[in-house]
Amino acid sequence: MNDGGSQSFTDGGYPDEKHAEQHLDSLLSECPLFTVHKELTGRYLVSLPFQADSSPRIDRLLIPTKRLLEAGWMHGPIGIEIKRHEEKLGKVVSQCMDYTSASFRLSNGAVVIPERVFIWHVSERISGDLASVMNQARVGVAFLSPYESGRLEITTADHQHGLTWSVEKKFANISAIPSGYKRGNRN
Repeated sequence: MNDGGSQSFTDGGYPDEKHAEQHLDSLLSECPLFTVHKELTGRYLVSLPFQADSSPRIDRLLIPTKRLLEAGWMHGPIGIEIKRHEEKLGKVVSQCMDYTSASFRLSNGAVVIPERVFIWHVSERISGDLASVMNQARVGVAFLSPYESGRLEITTADHQHGLTWSVEKKFANISAIPSGYKRGNRN
């Protein structure tokens, strides 16, 4: 567990992004809860004076299916940013935050803004300042559960809320994902 003072990294043992992509895609192909769109280039909703003149490219954009919506999913489309093993999370979190402020055009012409973006593969339970920033920025983690074979988890950084899909049991468990917790003397 990260105490907020040490570095956090992606995991999963993938030697490169290609292997990480292949593994995630194989899991998503078994999951009837999302329609998957790969490697979409988008546009930032707001242009900031200090922002580089570039277009964001998200690795996966997942659109919830009717089945997922009927099961109680209320978070709309989500993005997945795929990284190889041992990438530092700070830069990746920043990248994911940018994606929540961008729109992406699907092949059918629809324009979609991901409500949340998740980093594949991070199974570590994040806590402290990093978890707080991630939750406030609508950035979470996605991973293959170490406790059950074929269980995909898409969750908040602290693993408290999200979606669990069991490939073998064809079962989903969903809990609402908050956008942070009120702390201190804020009104």
